[in-house]
Amino acid sequence: MNYLELTDLSNRKFIANINTLDNVSMNYNNTKVVVSWGSNYVEVQESYEDILKAINSRLAGVNRFLTKNKIHYDLFEYYDKQPPQLQNIVNKYMMPILFSYESIEEFYEEVKKVGYTFEYGLDAEPYCLRPIGVAVNEVLGFENA
Repeated sequence: MNYLELTDLSNRKFIANINTLDNVSMNYNNTKVVVSWGSNYVEVQESYEDILKAINSRLAGVNRFLTKNKIHYDLFEYYDKQPPQLQNIVNKYMMPILFSYESIEEFYEEVKKVGYTFEYGLDAEPYCLRPIGVAVNEVLGFENA
């Protein structure tokens, strides 16, 4: 999880959700570190560098889907980001409610011809549509796959 355990100046421990942190800052003479989220803030005992290292290590899993500052999306979920050629293929094959192994393979081969790929399970349900060369764990929502 993206949580950080911190200690305030009264030695009270608290847990901060990294995703909701607004700011981690030091005062002008570098003696106090203040963590803020929403309208809350607390001065903490941890060093500024230690907090940033902890945040970066916890967010490393989240940042795996960032490649050259580009977020890769599951194009089944974010269909508005599909290029027109891919959109035509997806629209053609997504009409049946249930796929058979034959139809999912046919769909896969057509998608592959235009430079995309996807995964599917034993139920023949497609997921994680993305460009060829992008790993599943580089796609938003599949970073822990």
